Amino acid sequence: MKVIKSILLTLAIVYMASAAVRGHPIYASEGTGALFVKSYYDGGTPAAFADVIIYGPDGEEFITGMTDKNGVFAFLPDTAGDWKTVIDDGMGHRIIKNIVVNEALKIDINDKSKYTPGFFGIVTGVSLIFGLWGLFALTMGKKDK
Repeated sequence: MKVIKSILLTLAIVYMASAAVRGHPIYASEGTGALFVKSYYDGGTPAAFADVIIYGPDGEEFITGMTDKNGVFAFLPDTAGDWKTVIDDGMGHRIIKNIVVNEALKIDINDKSKYTPGFFGIVTGVSLIFGLWGLFALTMGKKDK
C-alpha cells in the first residue's frame, strides 16, 4: 500500500511541476497583400523578435529574418506553390506553417485548421486530478474494509 501511495504522490508532484514549467504554445496566421505571417502565443501575446525562415516551393531557403514587436513578418513570394514558414522564438516554442500561394501570387486560404484552445488543457488537467483522486480514494476505501 505504501508503494501505491508513493507512486501516486510522485505522479502528482511530477504533473504539477510539469504544468508549472509548460511553455505557452505558439500559433501563426497569414494575411494577404504582401504575404505576412503573424505569430502569437496562447493568450494572444505577440511572439516578438522570433526567428523566421521562409522556404520556397522548391524547398530552398527563400528568406530569413525576425518578427517585429507585434509578431509580424512580411515578404513577397515570387512564385506560386506551397511555401513553408518556420518560426522559432529561441525559448522552445516553434511552429511550422504551410501556406499555398496561387498563380496570382495570392494566398489560397484552404487551410482552416483549428488549434487546440487552452481550455482543453485545463479540462485535461482537472480530469487528471479527479482521476488520481478517485484512484486514491478507491485504494484507501479498500484498506478500510
